[in-house]
Amino acid sequence: MAFSPKHQLVHLPDELLLLIVHFLCEERPESIMSMSRYNPSAQHWKGVVYILSLSRVCRLMRCFCYAPLFSRVRIKRTDRLRLFQAKCGEDIEFARLIKELDLSTVRSPDEWSRTRYLYGPAILPTLIPLLISLERLHLPARQLDPNLLATLNSHPKLTTVVVDNSGLDDLRKLWSDTTLSMSKLKIDCASFDKCFGSQLDTYRGATSQHPDFHSLMSRKLRLAHLIIRKERNIIFGPDTIVIPGLEAVDIYLCAKPLAMALLSWLPAFVERHSSLKTVKIFDYYSIWLHHWDMFWPLSLLDTAEQHTLTSTVKLAAFWISPNAPVTSSFDDWQVAQVELEVNAAEGFSALPFLGVLATHLTSLILRIKLPTRLSVRSNDLVSSFGALKSLKTLELQHVYEELSHEHLPCALPSQGSASAISGCVDAHAVLHSLSARIAKRAASLTVIHVVDKGDDFRAGCGYHSWTLDATYQVGSNREIKFETPPRFSIPKTFRPPDELARSLFLTEENTQYYSTPCMDLDLDKLFNSKEKKKSRS
Repeated sequence: MAFSPKHQLVHLPDELLLLIVHFLCEERPESIMSMSRYNPSAQHWKGVVYILSLSRVCRLMRCFCYAPLFSRVRIKRTDRLRLFQAKCGEDIEFARLIKELDLSTVRSPDEWSRTRYLYGPAILPTLIPLLISLERLHLPARQLDPNLLATLNSHPKLTTVVVDNSGLDDLRKLWSDTTLSMSKLKIDCASFDKCFGSQLDTYRGATSQHPDFHSLMSRKLRLAHLIIRKERNIIFGPDTIVIPGLEAVDIYLCAKPLAMALLSWLPAFVERHSSLKTVKIFDYYSIWLHHWDMFWPLSLLDTAEQHTLTSTVKLAAFWISPNAPVTSSFDDWQVAQVELEVNAAEGFSALPFLGVLATHLTSLILRIKLPTRLSVRSNDLVSSFGALKSLKTLELQHVYEELSHEHLPCALPSQGSASAISGCVDAHAVLHSLSARIAKRAASLTVIHVVDKGDDFRAGCGYHSWTLDATYQVGSNREIKFETPPRFSIPKTFRPPDELARSLFLTEENTQYYSTPCMDLDLDKLFNSKEKKKSRS
């Protein structure tokens, strides 16, 4: 392929080109939106999309991108896994490139059931030694046996084998079959009950540990993410348990006594786990906001009792993280992310207080759920972000239907148009404009993520749902651009004209046009069928 003058990248110095590729390979935590939806495995592969696009620019860029493009590999079928094994056996230089391998969703091509094919013992003991640079492996626990575990333990560079959250029973069986160390194994996520049992010891006032998992921890098995539910687990807490490798904890509250009990053990629990990065507290009833008399060493909750947030805003969840990378005191933890639901138009006046109460707030997830026939002015929504000085990422969830569309564009043609067009098109235009205005108002904002859904209706055809998911990166000039290609799902019946689709970035690559059976909207028929059922009964 000859270099073309239109390829501006080839005119840059090689050192700068390599720096660009290196930057794309790095993970960018500030781009992660909702931690409740955060999938670490998915985020690992995000940079691959950029590098793949860059490698197609010209031959020079392909040379620069070749090594990082294959440093992380995900395989989903056993026939591809066998081809990969053969390739690594024939080309040692290619095998040397692999640093991360994801085999967590491998299926056999002829497998129709939901169970996973047992490929590990047959393929991996031969494949793993070939990958001499491998550092991280994703693998279902059921693929492990003593022979494969020995192979993994003997690998000189492999440090972490992430196993699925349903593999505890498989690991307990593996524990009984071998005495080998499990220090390289890490469970991605598990509940407190599944790990430590759920029976209360009324004399000790603590939960009794599950003997099998306790034995697994003695083999240095790591757990990345712990989920704590149920009243008894929150009231008594995890006692003096130390969980190796713990990075995140989710805690679900539903009553004030649980919040009080949480304060009695959480500080000590955090200080025992130096690898812990986040604690997420779900609060379905806004306990923290309704009880300002509760002690809590966080700036978000240090405010006057007369504060009126409780009547307009619901605190659905908040994340706390250490203010410094290494800290031994729980007092150094701060609110880093908040998930709010605004349930009254006046609620947006409360958002600026977040900038005062949570001075280290970097991420906000915002939903709007107003009473019927009420809407929020876009000017009020945009102006509310000006006081959030530390905010870097913003996620807007399902706000399109709640907005009054003054000062906002409308992408849909007039009602006299020959064919109906999906509301997704209009929602995308409105939310893109709204995001652009917010970016200019919030000086520290770097990423805006919007997710929304709705229904299209045509008389006699019924309702069809649509969805959109778009992430915008905010530049230094406060202009926004897509960080990754947006994703749209639109019924074929409401497909927009090609020219309109192109102007709103709807392409064949990022848009799914689907056909589904319509809902029966004949209300008379539905009513008559109910009457018939009543008469029969």
